[in-house]
Amino acid sequence: MLVSFTVENWKSFGERQTFSFVPGKENKKRERLLIPKKGLALSPIAAVFGPNASGKTNFVKAILALAELAQRRVELGMSLPHHPFKLDEKRIADPSYFGLEFLLDGRVHYYELAFHAKAIAFEQLSELTATSEKVIFRRKGQDLVEVAKKKDLAQAQLIMQVTPENQPFAFQAAQFNLHAAAHVHRWFSEHVLILGTQFTLVDHSAYLLDGSPHREVMGMTLQALGTGITHLDTERVDWAAAQIDAKTREQLEGRIGKDQQLQLSSRDGLQRFRVFWDEGELVIHKVVALHRGSNNRPVVFDMSEESEGTRKLIDLLPSLEFLNRRDKSRLLIVDELDRSLHTSAVRALLESFLDHVTSDSTSQLLFTTHDLMLMDQDIFRRDELWLCDKDAEGQTSLVAFADYKDVRYDTHLRNLYLSGRVSGLPKIDAPNVLKVG
Repeated sequence: MLVSFTVENWKSFGERQTFSFVPGKENKKRERLLIPKKGLALSPIAAVFGPNASGKTNFVKAILALAELAQRRVELGMSLPHHPFKLDEKRIADPSYFGLEFLLDGRVHYYELAFHAKAIAFEQLSELTATSEKVIFRRKGQDLVEVAKKKDLAQAQLIMQVTPENQPFAFQAAQFNLHAAAHVHRWFSEHVLILGTQFTLVDHSAYLLDGSPHREVMGMTLQALGTGITHLDTERVDWAAAQIDAKTREQLEGRIGKDQQLQLSSRDGLQRFRVFWDEGELVIHKVVALHRGSNNRPVVFDMSEESEGTRKLIDLLPSLEFLNRRDKSRLLIVDELDRSLHTSAVRALLESFLDHVTSDSTSQLLFTTHDLMLMDQDIFRRDELWLCDKDAEGQTSLVAFADYKDVRYDTHLRNLYLSGRVSGLPKIDAPNVLKVG
């Protein structure tokens, strides 16, 4: 579970900014707060609002960048995603910084990573308790300066010797089964899904399998949301029809495990594919939608014939459905949740998720949005609504409605926001928009 995320000197983030799922003191909707361990409460949901170019997508991309660094090998000499705040020349030579506070196996950890384009400057993983911080490992440059467990010291030092200067030790430790240092890699790989990546290994392809109850849930939900689809199916196609070349196919063969499924989108975004092993062969199926025609006749529609909003729902619904399961904790992050979706559909999805939340739930949803109709205390607590904005120097800031002292439990947040009395309102010079002459 995510506790907080901090970013500094990365793209539009100059000064250090922290997002947190830790709730404030208000009592409204307190019964739905997650209590994953004694002394720790977390919100199950958070929405980030803000105008275009305010930094909302940069915030999501920062988490994605850290996820990729924690899970993928960085080839020697390859550049790291060092994108310093360019509007302040003093910061360009400084490292970018990510800080991740997360809960895994009942313990809170804090992971810090500071890096330049070609090398890691600082890396540390700690375990946090109510009264102390225990360093699991600390790295400065290419020196492993501290390891908590003496029995792991020799192995950790050997791993550090083969860790390139541009590779996080947290990733390398996971490859060499140094359990104490592998928590970051395991948390991202087993518990986090960030929508919008081109190739996403997913555990929700079951919604396309014959006889799967999840497939039935998806069909019912698509009908309930007015798409006209009765259910989804797949049809096997050849690789050429999917416009996947031999090199990419070879990469997929090396990446997909025998019991894994891969969900792909076509380059033009109009098709959805499911890739999996079948009797020793890697096969690809395209996703199709079935509608009810005259005389209840099933009619097959290609995904390219569906609206962009319907395709968005097909991408989104399996992940939201999996959030409601209790087998393990999950964090779903969605950039622009409302894109191509009607407010009523988005609100129905959010309310459905929240209806399943109890204090012993373990899943969280974090999303960005432009939909001001969701800025509503009937749905959210004030500490679950965040505003993203840029100051006069072009730096992104993150602030929760709960941080404003004059925002009460009965405040009409949308009117307050549109009045400009809080941050995050677009700064538009209307008289000069499309001015001619």
